[in-house]
Amino acid sequence: MFRKKREVIDMCVFDDMRKKNNYFKDFHNSDDIEEIATEVRKMFKLEENPTQIANILDRVGIKIFILEMPENISGRIGIKKEFEDLLGSKKILQINSRDNRGHQRFTMAHELGHYIFDYNGRDDYADAYCLDEKNVKTSGEVRVNRFAAALLMPKDIFIEKYLEHRSLGINDIEILKKSLADEFEVSKTAVSKRISELGLE
Repeated sequence: MFRKKREVIDMCVFDDMRKKNNYFKDFHNSDDIEEIATEVRKMFKLEENPTQIANILDRVGIKIFILEMPENISGRIGIKKEFEDLLGSKKILQINSRDNRGHQRFTMAHELGHYIFDYNGRDDYADAYCLDEKNVKTSGEVRVNRFAAALLMPKDIFIEKYLEHRSLGINDIEILKKSLADEFEVSKTAVSKRISELGLE
């Protein structure tokens, strides 16, 4: 019964968005991506930080497994009917246990991005988040990374917290990044990129 309820939530949350935007294939503009992340936060009534990304995945029926994986792979999402009997859900997400918690949370949001932008309801879907330089620079990966950042570090809240920390006299950039990373439960690398993409440096 609970599984069916989660599937209904999934259909209600994302199918209309996919139909309206042709699976978001045309969304590369940063403002559009910020808007989509904001829309997802509103759908799940996410008003506080840090963003409860694991709860979102659970509510759309994606089961998370944390296991040791090669160093250059942060995570993999798979959707296959056969997974239901084997793993308890047809939608699974594997997260690399070697990564720190902040990076694991970013990977969850990254793969949720692929689920929203790229999954079109077919029975057999897979994607791996590889950290190879060539892979991370593709337009699809840039798009979901921007989405993950916007979901986990919402623009207005992030800017407010950044300025708040600055007003408290935190001027050492590394201390500032560490403080924001702790607040949003992401990696310092993610914070550094978010500061840059929002033009806060």
